[in-house]
Amino acid sequence: DTYFDIIAEDPYTRGATGSMEPRKPYLQYWTHPRGMVGLDTSVFDKEYQGSNPPYSIPGINPFSAFPMFFVKYVRDGDVFTIEEAVQKTSTMAAKVHNLEGRGVLKEGGYADIVLMDLPKLEILSTDSGSTL
Repeated sequence: DTYFDIIAEDPYTRGATGSMEPRKPYLQYWTHPRGMVGLDTSVFDKEYQGSNPPYSIPGINPFSAFPMFFVKYVRDGDVFTIEEAVQKTSTMAAKVHNLEGRGVLKEGGYADIVLMDLPKLEILSTDSGSTL
């Protein structure tokens, strides 16, 4: 609760959510030097059945948010280089949240390494039908 109170009280806190449309506000946010991409969601498999509202399987974010960002704004959109996109999706978040040893590759640090074939990367989900 304290963490969220600090965020709520910070006059410089900004955020955006959705499936990256309409494009203009997202680009304005992400291309700002302090803008970064985050993913705050839950992951459910295709067998998920909710017992409380909403009863549907979540939309596109749990399955395709980061691939969509890399496809739309790195590969197809020519907005960010691959290095800038990694900064926006990993390194900046680790720095902002003071996660020591995260968001960078260095000896003694924690590292999640993603190997992707960017030319062949596909978005397999839609807002109305997510797939694993």
